[in-house]
Amino acid sequence: MPLAGPVVEALGRHRPADRAAFVFPDASRYRLRHGYLRALRHAREAGYLVGLDLRGPHDLRHTFATWLEDDGIPARVIDELMGHAPARRSPWAAGAGSAMGAVYRHTTTGMEARVIHTLATRLAVALEVVDSLR
Repeated sequence: MPLAGPVVEALGRHRPADRAAFVFPDASRYRLRHGYLRALRHAREAGYLVGLDLRGPHDLRHTFATWLEDDGIPARVIDELMGHAPARRSPWAAGAGSAMGAVYRHTTTGMEARVIHTLATRLAVALEVVDSLR
């Protein structure tokens, strides 16, 4: 999974002794949800994110996919990064390619670099908003 620089730095600062905790955070799920909802409450009190139907940390997956799509990352790359099955041929899956084509196409290092750039740019804006709340 490509990670933007600020994410790599944050993970480095909060590295658990058991590295498997990054992959299997079972006990910390509650803390993540609680922290997310608290941050959401503070942002709304400051007048941000008003009108958005945000419910929990899973919202971050939607944000990830939306930012990448908005910046022109191909749908099949986003699906691959999110662990989704390739799209089937259908009128609404235009540009996604065929299931068989997906077997032969892979995400390139250039695409990954664009993903990292997109996430770093969007995270910089998000961090500016957080700083303005302090």
